[in-house]
Amino acid sequence: RDVQQLPEYARLVNQCLDEAAQYVAGREGGMKNRAGYIFVTAPASTTPMHYDAEHSFLLQVCGTKHVFFADLDDPIVKEQQLQRYYRGEPLDTDLMHQHAKETTIQAGEGVYIPSYIPHWVVTEQGLSISFSIPFYTPYAEKLELINLFNMRLGRFKVRTKPAGGSPIMDQSKIALSRAWLRMSGKANKTWA
Repeated sequence: RDVQQLPEYARLVNQCLDEAAQYVAGREGGMKNRAGYIFVTAPASTTPMHYDAEHSFLLQVCGTKHVFFADLDDPIVKEQQLQRYYRGEPLDTDLMHQHAKETTIQAGEGVYIPSYIPHWVVTEQGLSISFSIPFYTPYAEKLELINLFNMRLGRFKVRTKPAGGSPIMDQSKIALSRAWLRMSGKANKTWA
């Protein structure tokens, strides 16, 4: 994780994302907090269904991966599943599989994974190596802070409004999440 800390990988991450930056500049406030991850995945394995707050490009270096996206049309169902995920509850896998769309990537190919889209990855037999290039946008960062706040309150069975429910409440949740992360020593350049 975070191979961008090495200068040669930082250059590679920036070269790749600079090409995409023109398409993101007008959406969600542009790119920030660029990173790079190298995944060496076991043969015939599955990365479980999950959400990522950041956007990413998954580039296949060696082997084949099948990336599944759950395309949930209903915004209420979409939000319910996201909140279940943040509370640590199991997702409705039947629902996700019913709405799954598959993209297969082989060496030299890649796929864009938008933030907050439920997805899972399956590898075939043989070695699989991928280079993931995630980045945040100011919008995705704010959603993550709101969801972290809601998750903390959810542990105490407190019902919260999802992001976008109230601009004043959203700003309060963002400020409180940032303060909590600083106090707990978990703040980094993303959340500071």
